Amino acid sequence: MGADLLDRLLVTLAVRLRSFSVCTIQRGWRLGFSPFGAITVHYVLRGTGSLRVGQGPWQSFAPHTIIVVPARHSHSLGAAEDCVGEVRAEDHCVLHGDGLISFTAGDGSPDALFVCGQIADTHTGAMGLFELFQAPMCGRPLRCKWKVMLRGRVAAMCPACSCGAHGRWP
Repeated sequence: MGADLLDRLLVTLAVRLRSFSVCTIQRGWRLGFSPFGAITVHYVLRGTGSLRVGQGPWQSFAPHTIIVVPARHSHSLGAAEDCVGEVRAEDHCVLHGDGLISFTAGDGSPDALFVCGQIADTHTGAMGLFELFQAPMCGRPLRCKWKVMLRGRVAAMCPACSCGAHGRWP
């Protein structure tokens, strides 16, 4: 396997965007999402805060962080501590005429601003890649986290590949 294995696998994904939205969270507020039937991706354009999936630990985010939440998991974005208010996303959303959905926590101040989408956990030619999402990924960049996740999958499918016999693991 060559050093570009991860890049080749990501290129083979047939990803279909299920929805697209914008989230704005005022400083000190929290926006909670019920579980979705698809993987949720948040890209942080502005602001800092934390992500919590289910009852798991809080993970910090900053601008340009990519957050990937597995399907069928609830999650919250915003203040981990000193939270002045928490709202459910489904109760604070607006569907705009162009199909864009906006979610707001607080007074609408975009102290933290995200573009978000959902992708179906179906795929073609990618070795069941999305089946591996059991925990959230939150970071800049995610490449190293993908490598760790893939290493286990490749080893399960071809034990010889994980030992380096077929080339260097990226």
